[in-house]
Amino acid sequence: MGIFLLPQTITQKLNILLKKFWWSYNEDHSKIPWVRWDQVSLSKDKGGLGFGDFRSFNVAMLAQGRRMLQDQSSLLAQVFKQKYYKNGNLLEAKLGFNPSYVWRSLYFGLRLLKKGQFWTIGDGKKLKIWTDKWIPRDYAPKLLSPNVSNDSYVCVSNLIDPYMMNWNV
Repeated sequence: MGIFLLPQTITQKLNILLKKFWWSYNEDHSKIPWVRWDQVSLSKDKGGLGFGDFRSFNVAMLAQGRRMLQDQSSLLAQVFKQKYYKNGNLLEAKLGFNPSYVWRSLYFGLRLLKKGQFWTIGDGKKLKIWTDKWIPRDYAPKLLSPNVSNDSYVCVSNLIDPYMMNWNV
């Protein structure tokens, strides 16, 4: 599950098997479920037993791109870099022509990883004001005001006072 994106039909069947196991279902008889399955499958902090959905678990396992970002010298990161994003970085990698099923699966997990990823400002020299997600809010992580200068390569460091290390109002 950490390498391949399983088809939804398989994850649905796994969910059904888990449900049948916990409800003591067999061919001869089944017991009465006293609590709805969606209530039981909630996380423990929400009052459930923490049974997750296999599809969600599979997608979460595929987000190992985070490990490849943290350790770019790993064998896995080096192999995929040479094959799929030789001159760029992992977050800007494209699916490419005729990719392997492993890359296709990891790419699916990368899309999920990109949705929840934010930059930390630091000195702001690597962050582009108009294109990078750097504003810590869910509804609009990019700058909403119009880019009147039409310069999409201006960095966040241009908004920071370099001596005081605070925002240059």
